[in-house]
Amino acid sequence: MRRYEHGFHVALVIVRIGNIIRVAGVVSAIIFAIIGVALFGLISQAGVVVVYASVLAFVGAVMLLAIGYVFGTMVSAQGQILLANLDSAVHTSPFLTDDERAQVMHMP
Repeated sequence: MRRYEHGFHVALVIVRIGNIIRVAGVVSAIIFAIIGVALFGLISQAGVVVVYASVLAFVGAVMLLAIGYVFGTMVSAQGQILLANLDSAVHTSPFLTDDERAQVMHMP
């Protein structure tokens, strides 16, 4: 039972890490977009260089959003796959009683 419990803990940590990566991608994209808006507001004062910096900040924001979301989803999916494999292993284990299966699969 301990092996399965440890496996479930690891799988849940992987899912959480994927969610953290996804949120970090969204937050950094928002920060880059805010920087882009702030730079865009300086156009009347600075000129063409600020326009390029503003566009670059927006492109960076879109790239961070896409990369963070896709990479976070992939990591989270790996954790979900591990959870599904562990569910199957616990369900079909001849070494566990029904009570032990219920205990392992209903852990927090």
